[in-house]
Amino acid sequence: AIPKGPVWIWTAIGDPVDLVQFYARRGLRAERLILKPDHEAPNLAELTTLLEDARVAGARVAITEKDAVKFPAELRHRCLILRRSLRMGGSMNAIFERLQ
Repeated sequence: AIPKGPVWIWTAIGDPVDLVQFYARRGLRAERLILKPDHEAPNLAELTTLLEDARVAGARVAITEKDAVKFPAELRHRCLILRRSLRMGGSMNAIFERLQ
């Protein structure tokens, strides 16, 4: 579910514009973007400060599933993880479910 309040997106993906537009069309209110070079690992001190600043501002920090694997567990649980789901419909869903 898309959160109703403000979100700060931290991302180190190649095409952050597509990510932001995808979620904006679904109602996500991204107030701040923290864009890092593709595949960059997060800095623990920077993340800790970012999460605290977001909390004080009444916002949540959102990250992609790709970025989440690079986040330390103690900080990852404080983030909203953005997930895109694949919906094919009809018989394609049954085929996809068998593959899982």
